[in-house]
Amino acid sequence: MPLKRRPKHRASKYGTNRPLGQRDSIVRTNKLFELFVHLAEKIFDGQKAGRISEGVISSFLAQVLHGVDGVAAALYSIDGDVIRLAGEYAYPKRFRHLLVQYRLRDSHLKKVVRRKKAVVTTFENEKIFPPQSGLPARFRSLPVVEIPVLDGRRVAGVVELVGVSLAGLVGMEELFFEKLSRFSLPLLHAFSEKKSRRIESPQYEPIIEGMADGVVIVRDLRILYVNAALRSMFGYDSAAPLLNKSIETIIAPEDRERVIERSRSRSEGKNVPSRYEYKAMRKNGTLFDVEVVVSAVPYEGGQAVVALHRDITLKRAIEKELQQSEQMFRNVIDGVLTVGDALVLTNLEGKVLQVNNEFERLTGIKKSDAIGKEFPYEWLLDEEMARYVLWIKELREKKSLRDFDIHWKDTGGKMISVSMNTTLLYNALNRPVAMMNMARDISERKNLEEINRLQLERLRVLYELSRTLTSLLKINEIADAVYRHLVEVLPFDAFFIDLFEETTGTVRNIICYDTINEKKVKVQPDKGESAIRPGTGIAKVIEARQSLLENREADSPEPVRHPFGDKGRRSLSLLYIPMFSREKTIGVLSIQSYTPNLYKESHIRLLESFANLAAIAFEKAKLYEETISKSIQLQNRNKELDDFTYVVSHDLKEPLITVEGYSRILLKDHVQDKNSAASEYIQSIIQSCSRMKGLIDDLLVLSRVSRFSELTETVSLNDVINEVLDDLKFSIQEKRAEIVAPRGEFSYQCNPTQIKLVLRNLISNGIKFNSDERPFVKITIEENEKRVLISVQDNGIGIEKKFFDKIFVIFQRLNTDHEGSGAGLAIVKKIVELYQGQIWLESEIGKGTTFYVSLPK
Repeated sequence: MPLKRRPKHRASKYGTNRPLGQRDSIVRTNKLFELFVHLAEKIFDGQKAGRISEGVISSFLAQVLHGVDGVAAALYSIDGDVIRLAGEYAYPKRFRHLLVQYRLRDSHLKKVVRRKKAVVTTFENEKIFPPQSGLPARFRSLPVVEIPVLDGRRVAGVVELVGVSLAGLVGMEELFFEKLSRFSLPLLHAFSEKKSRRIESPQYEPIIEGMADGVVIVRDLRILYVNAALRSMFGYDSAAPLLNKSIETIIAPEDRERVIERSRSRSEGKNVPSRYEYKAMRKNGTLFDVEVVVSAVPYEGGQAVVALHRDITLKRAIEKELQQSEQMFRNVIDGVLTVGDALVLTNLEGKVLQVNNEFERLTGIKKSDAIGKEFPYEWLLDEEMARYVLWIKELREKKSLRDFDIHWKDTGGKMISVSMNTTLLYNALNRPVAMMNMARDISERKNLEEINRLQLERLRVLYELSRTLTSLLKINEIADAVYRHLVEVLPFDAFFIDLFEETTGTVRNIICYDTINEKKVKVQPDKGESAIRPGTGIAKVIEARQSLLENREADSPEPVRHPFGDKGRRSLSLLYIPMFSREKTIGVLSIQSYTPNLYKESHIRLLESFANLAAIAFEKAKLYEETISKSIQLQNRNKELDDFTYVVSHDLKEPLITVEGYSRILLKDHVQDKNSAASEYIQSIIQSCSRMKGLIDDLLVLSRVSRFSELTETVSLNDVINEVLDDLKFSIQEKRAEIVAPRGEFSYQCNPTQIKLVLRNLISNGIKFNSDERPFVKITIEENEKRVLISVQDNGIGIEKKFFDKIFVIFQRLNTDHEGSGAGLAIVKKIVELYQGQIWLESEIGKGTTFYVSLPK
């Protein structure tokens, strides 16, 4: 696909970026929030479904690329010196197979693994793939960002982004990289669990060849490899007759369609059983039963399927024979053959008749000690005895019960999670004679479930917090939201957030909680800003710009300041997390506990996520407060200017009236000599005073416009137009003007005096600035649910387009042949803007002008 040319901008250490203003900062912040939310949703949905497939990883990478305008992406898993591809998005198919697995020492990833920090490079510089790999030329010149995925101090993997644009993340690259690393970690964990059974050749070939089970490796329904056990099982002397043959070769005709369909479904990513049975066919054509366990593995540069075969002919024969013998012993044998389960055989009264080796290993109780025990058993928990009794009672009704989760305890008192399956055993007369209990150790599964539950819960809380913070613009509300969500996932007795002002070197506490009488209480923070105390956790974090974990001894002689409500207790486990915005430290978030050695690395990482989200929200709130403050200042300045205009205009009229009055007295003294120069001068003074009074009156009107704008009512626009035409009746008759009023009834919520001023100025201008023998003015009104549109059209002298903006400036007159102060359209524009409306015009010299006024409802 063609690459977009990008404009040159200021360079940062992670690429080319443009400088951003305050508005861009808010857009960038919201975009980053949205990206984090979408990434959290991808992982949350994958883990909620119980698995994270390669499709989920690919979708996750696609979401990341959408957020940073990238071309392609990959997620690698690193285990020692081995690199494996966990998932990719948009890599060309011709060289995708080269990404499956290779060595770290030969890889372009060794630099980012060694540094444990993001690295920017290009495919061309590092020579990742040979020329014959088919790598498109456009990929070789693109920038590549490698981000390490950290699991504690270990690099568990690398996220590779090709052709990314970090222009929207100026100052937030580190936050983006840390978040991407954090969200990628559970994907790598799931990938490692899924691939834990991988088989590679020839490294593990000696092991496979020595296995008792038959092993066949298949790709695209073709056999790639068979071990000695499988060759012997199917009657082949060598592997040659089977290699590159269809798997139909070893499947009985009646089962071929079923097995092949299952293989195709697995390759398409569908959920199919990994363990099943089918009829197999030997070289000589004889059929026998096999049990197969199937899993996906990397093999010779690609993905393949390994199938472990076990001949169950003997098992089938034994089962058939046991069906003819006593039911109890058949079930016992079946139970004993179950690998990995603890067996407890009891009579109907609960007395133990037999246990197997797995029971002894699991509980530490010897067989000889367990046999003969009667209920209640020493390996059951006292608090779960009632549940066990109900389980046994239900067994008598249903004859067999499955998947009963309960806890046992070993001889050392350690609790063990087990899942029990219980069956009644019958004798030849079909009478129940015993109970067989099979218990499987599920402690590891329970631990994983608890870990997954905690991870999902933390992701959910982070997701909800990010959604909550996007709608908050007040600092105190943001701090309260962080506390409410934090208390759900982290243990603490005390909590506070201090904002740091770099210019003054001071901090301001905005929220503080402490545990008093076993209850978390909000403590009133200190008012104002305070200097940072050297040696405190806050000072260390701000200076080092990294998180700090402090563990103190309860009896330590070191003096400790108690900043919370309970002055009689001292914190023993303390976590301080810096909050960053645009590469600056803007504050510190801290949780503390009175329990010693409570916090671990996982708590630090989680709290850093909270701090990052809070920092973005605080910065957005700060920008909002600055905007509101400047808006208020601007409103105050405008009010002061209006007040000044009003006062000055009002005060100017008094001396002007005096000058005009004395001038008229002087004119009377010279009335006999009308042609004298003095009489002419006085007459000029009186005319100037009259014109000056008109200008002052217009200034007063302009200053009063905003004073009575709040006195609104529902006004009939038709009545207002009629009143204006009555006022202009003399001018209309004098110039023989034709006025066309709108049809229909129209009303509007406004101040009637203001709307009358608008219409009077527009209509009178259409009559005044008109050289036609019969001036024509047409007034129209249109309305919908959102606005009212008024137009005033005339056939006057017209206005040049270059003067369209100038006519709305006060005292600007384009035509001096007509009377007027030049303030009329300025007054109209100010009134329209008070109603948050718009005014514009269309005009052509000699053909007239149309003014449009759009007023919102």
